[in-house]
Amino acid sequence: MVMLALITSLPLEGITPKPDKRAGKIYEEGIRMIFTQNVGQIPNDEVVFYTIHPSVVYVLRNGKININGTTIDFGKEPRFITGDMEQITRVSYFGNNRSISGIATYKRVVLKEVYPNVDVILTADGKGVIEFQYIVKPGGNVKDIRVKVKGEVKVKEDGIYVVEGEKEVVKLSEIKAYQGADGVEVRAKVEGKYLSFEVGRYDKKETLVIDPVLTAILASSGYDEARSLAIDGSGNVFVAGYTGNSSNFAPSRNFFGTTGYYDVFVSKLSNDLSTHIATAILASSGDDYAYSVAIDGSGNVFVAGYTMNPSDFAPSRNIFGTTNWADVFVSKLSNDLSAHIATAILASSGDDYAYSLAIDNSGNVFVAGWTLNSSDFAPSRNVFGTTGLWDVFVSKFSNDLSTHIATAILTSSGDDYARSLAIDISGNVFVVGYTYNSSDFAPSRNVFGTTGSWDVFVSKLSNDLRKHIATAILTSSDGDYAYSLAIDGSGNVFVAGWTYNSSNFSPGRNVFGTTGYYDVFVSKLRNDLSTHIATAILTSSDYDYAYSLAVDRSGNVFVAGATGNSSDFAPSRNVFGTIRKEMVLGCLAAFAPIINVFSTIGSPDAFVIRLSNELK
Repeated sequence: MVMLALITSLPLEGITPKPDKRAGKIYEEGIRMIFTQNVGQIPNDEVVFYTIHPSVVYVLRNGKININGTTIDFGKEPRFITGDMEQITRVSYFGNNRSISGIATYKRVVLKEVYPNVDVILTADGKGVIEFQYIVKPGGNVKDIRVKVKGEVKVKEDGIYVVEGEKEVVKLSEIKAYQGADGVEVRAKVEGKYLSFEVGRYDKKETLVIDPVLTAILASSGYDEARSLAIDGSGNVFVAGYTGNSSNFAPSRNFFGTTGYYDVFVSKLSNDLSTHIATAILASSGDDYAYSVAIDGSGNVFVAGYTMNPSDFAPSRNIFGTTNWADVFVSKLSNDLSAHIATAILASSGDDYAYSLAIDNSGNVFVAGWTLNSSDFAPSRNVFGTTGLWDVFVSKFSNDLSTHIATAILTSSGDDYARSLAIDISGNVFVVGYTYNSSDFAPSRNVFGTTGSWDVFVSKLSNDLRKHIATAILTSSDGDYAYSLAIDGSGNVFVAGWTYNSSNFSPGRNVFGTTGYYDVFVSKLRNDLSTHIATAILTSSDYDYAYSLAVDRSGNVFVAGATGNSSDFAPSRNVFGTIRKEMVLGCLAAFAPIINVFSTIGSPDAFVIRLSNELK
């Protein structure tokens, strides 16, 4: 049985999702997640099924659905509601002080007998849509169907919109009707807040399907985002990110600091994801975000990100640098997440962001990201390159986070961003990201490819961060971006990301698939970064992105990301359901193998690909 653990604080107080006040961003997106049955994880027993991504959509016991606070009423109360096309995925829910395992999930929900001999089927499927169908069986009457909406209804050339205030929240379009393979003439009729259908001639002794497309124009309700994953020596799974409601996040939690709107969480789960063991909330009175988690040889848990209020983040803190609005934090917790051991704040008089964390064999803690003011970032720094606006930093701390040992600034006269960090067996520190001016990034560089706008960099530093050993620039004549880094047992360096021009990215390349717009690359370099060994281009005829990379003990290379066209991505593919790009960020490498939802392919879709060590 497949298990997917969800640690979440769904909006349980009512049935209206809370808006995301970070961005107020509006998504015209479909629900590509499955329906989850409510067996008590949502205290409101009027909710019988719901989706969880990218926004919460409720199916209520009275047959109505609630999308972002907007109610769609399909007519009268159905005789009963049931899940259809049960999936092999089972959900373990840890939220609102509850733990429930083995919850069933479905691709479709059926509202039976909304009217006599008329069913409604809801399908969480397709590109940007929630599809619903009226199934008019023999004896049913199309004239009975009246859809009532909350809000104002406006008819436009491209569809019918439900509007609340000045915001369009639902769109109805592409209305079709058919019996078997034969189409039937149909049109929608709007009367105030009601929508009905008029159809042409059809055989009333046979079933008629009325098939409109309902597009939910959703505000993101992304309260809880997981950004990083780690596994300790006993196989326990740790996941870190941030939550918009730490007061009921997970069944229980240990609080460290003053809670704000967004707070950092670190949760510990059993290896089979069926049991929530513990959760720690790290917080300030501002917003706080975690992007990386790591575990040292003693099992202590380290988490890094940035805080918008360093003055009261965590119970206590060691401050290195001049604090400002957004500053880097690194926190150390006990393995059982019951104790906050230490926190270090790393800062400049500008804004500072951390995105990657690594621990060497001696237990020293390394953190990487970028700073807006490298001239006063950290107590001291070794600068490699010509400083620009945003500069890359790599900092080293003692294991107890009491001592800032060193900081290296890697920079060009343009903007520079670090996304991933790794340490080889000799303790050398590697950092990868992208630079807007590769011609003067770092003191020296080996260039592989034709430089363009944004170029990928991989830099090697000594363990004490005092020496810049080498930098490799991987590039095409257009934009190139790196997001992940890994080192194999022989010390070879692998980097993954995407390129806008795979035809001339790196000196040579092995192409797998049909090249499109952005294509995934995986490149292999010698440990001294002097030699480009190989590059694989993984591509479809659409957009493709790589976010995560790993190398197993046998040297096989795994890369995970998202493709805009899974039908022709790579030479061959095994399809396991529909997974949204948002799920890729941070944790796809862990989630993809355990979410097996066999359903219709959408866009974008998640991928995990295995390559040989030679990238051939």
